[in-house]
Amino acid sequence: MRTTMMELGERVSSDLYSGRVVRVANGFVFKAQVFNDSGEFPSLWDEIVVPVRYGQDHHHRLARRLLEGVVRDTFSEQHKLESLRAWAQLVHRFLVEKASLEPNVSLIVTDNWLQFTMRCAADFKQRCATKDELFTRILDAFAANDGRVSIASTTILLLDAPALQVQLSGEWEAPPPVPHP
Repeated sequence: MRTTMMELGERVSSDLYSGRVVRVANGFVFKAQVFNDSGEFPSLWDEIVVPVRYGQDHHHRLARRLLEGVVRDTFSEQHKLESLRAWAQLVHRFLVEKASLEPNVSLIVTDNWLQFTMRCAADFKQRCATKDELFTRILDAFAANDGRVSIASTTILLLDAPALQVQLSGEWEAPPPVPHP
């Protein structure tokens, strides 16, 4: 009369098992939505946001090429073929849109940085490992380009500080020394 499953995510990030067992009354499925990440399709679309520093000489084109290469090279041909086959079955069974499974990179310009979003269909069991691999490859690709492309952050970079001038009026006396124990 109930379904038992391992909880994902609630107390931990990256869709990892939390260690808690969840029991759901079968009657509950008629009262609310129940999501199943693996029932019909072995992949989930996932996104990684990569903030890139503004630069000169159109570095956004280089950043896009690097990110597209990373996301393209991370997924094996076998994964791509299995995903395409499973999606074709899903389209046929549920009459859903024939969406593209190709990984893609999109750009949004913000006040602070160029915000690239990498979107891909990753194996639902490997999302954490896939993100780790993608971020590692991104850092490696950026490092291999002699600083022409780099990750942006909210760190404040002071480029040119104005000269500081201090004027004292009147006589100035040094404070008495502080005795040391």
